[in-house]
Amino acid sequence: MRSPRRRTRRATGGAVLWAISLLVACSLTACSTGGHDPTPRSTPRTSATLDPAAEAALLDAVDVVLTTRERAIRAGDEQTYAALLADPTAGRGPALLTQFATLAAVPWAELRHHHPRLSRTPTATPSGTGSRGATTVDVLVPTTWRLAGERADTHAEEGFTVTLVGGADGGWRIVDHTAPITAAAPWWAPGAGVTNAAHGLVVGTVDEVTRTAYAQWVERAHELAVAAWPSGAPMPPLVVVAPATATDYLAWSKAAAGTDQVAAVTDGPLDATGRAVADRVLLNPDALARLSPDGRAFVIAHEAVHVRLRAELAGQAPLWLSEGFADHVAYAATGLTPTTIAADALAPVRAGNLPTRLPDQGDFNAEAATIGPTYQRSWVLVTLLVDRHGVEAVREFIRAAAIPGTQADAEAAADRALVSVLGTTRAQLLSDWQARLQELAEEG
Repeated sequence: MRSPRRRTRRATGGAVLWAISLLVACSLTACSTGGHDPTPRSTPRTSATLDPAAEAALLDAVDVVLTTRERAIRAGDEQTYAALLADPTAGRGPALLTQFATLAAVPWAELRHHHPRLSRTPTATPSGTGSRGATTVDVLVPTTWRLAGERADTHAEEGFTVTLVGGADGGWRIVDHTAPITAAAPWWAPGAGVTNAAHGLVVGTVDEVTRTAYAQWVERAHELAVAAWPSGAPMPPLVVVAPATATDYLAWSKAAAGTDQVAAVTDGPLDATGRAVADRVLLNPDALARLSPDGRAFVIAHEAVHVRLRAELAGQAPLWLSEGFADHVAYAATGLTPTTIAADALAPVRAGNLPTRLPDQGDFNAEAATIGPTYQRSWVLVTLLVDRHGVEAVREFIRAAAIPGTQADAEAAADRALVSVLGTTRAQLLSDWQARLQELAEEG
């Protein structure tokens, strides 16, 4: 799905775990794709007027403070960072100081701001909110960043409240900071922490023990994804975003409530060719809480395949193909039998109800359907293709079927690629798939 906004989106990744005793005790799916108002909070103040020259000089001085702050973050220089705060021990100071450790742990390839602008007229601070009589300024600052290994910059707007402090060590000091908290920039969330891995990182408000476990699964997932798609190109960092609460998950993902079938979502901006440049894997904490450790590792492995392919392919493949391939890779590492993996898809087959068409986009809509069986049917489809044609032919099929446009466009491209790459047709694939489902149902 395309949007005129900079953060163009397309169909997101996902993984399904259903009533499998080794992995999960109940049905889940990992797949699908808020921030808060960035305007700085401040105490009402009495306005004062600035002439253009004075305003320019003021903003230049604030610009120096923010440049020094960014350099301190990237250098891990907490002392310099703390010295930029109006009061590290009171008000918002302790929270801003705590945030330093999180920001300093992020592997920045780029972190810079653009020139600030006033968000309101500078004013005299009332007694009790800072140095009496000091000038306090609210500014909005466009910020650009890129993590190590990412292929493009990401942008947001931060808000700062700064105050002019007197004395020998006086100057502009930071009183407060706000920014939109999203999956793209979760490090700004109160209480967020960062745990780095060799090929990615975990950032979010879950505890350190949980982040550490996820970071270990990131490494295994990276290995599986690279092996599944050995293009020779480096894989982007696997950035796993782990909110501690369902409220944060829904806000950061902008997802609709009731998506408890969705365990994770992979999403991010695309470049002009339709390739992802800064993906995030956002985890649903309520869904993952019902999974075993093996189940959580499965979810991250599935999403890692999406991160790999979204960075490699221009456009989107049919959902049954992209989701089935991600499940094919992730399930291969579990040792589960086909009848166990596809249990919910096989139940209606045993009752005499074979599917009469391949899964379509509506079958993957977690708000309108029970999507677990759809993922399982897609896994059977892709596994059938791998068995019949080999994994390299299936990779070539995916490359040919992934094009910019809609899911209808992708389905049409897949029809052409079935003939040109695999030497078959949709009708033949449907017949072969029905036969495989029947065979598995009889085995169970």
